[in-house]
Amino acid sequence: MIKANEDGTFTITLRKPIAVCGEKVSEITFAEPTAKAYRVMARARDQAESMFAIVASVCGATPSAVEDMSLADFTDIVQAIGGAADPK
Repeated sequence: MIKANEDGTFTITLRKPIAVCGEKVSEITFAEPTAKAYRVMARARDQAESMFAIVASVCGATPSAVEDMSLADFTDIVQAIGGAADPK
């Protein structure tokens, strides 16, 4: 489940906790992607690598931690990032 916070960030409660820097994490707070995140994404070899790179960048996690996320959590974050980056 993803919740929009008053400060413009988002918090997801993970279906399956992951290890980030050696600690089990069950929630991740992330912000709207920045131009820096886009640059990281643009360096990726393909679309899948680019999604891993941007999720890791906005979540402050390593790519290996992102690889351990459930596919449902990963997809939720990608969709939230897309919505945050889409000005309406």
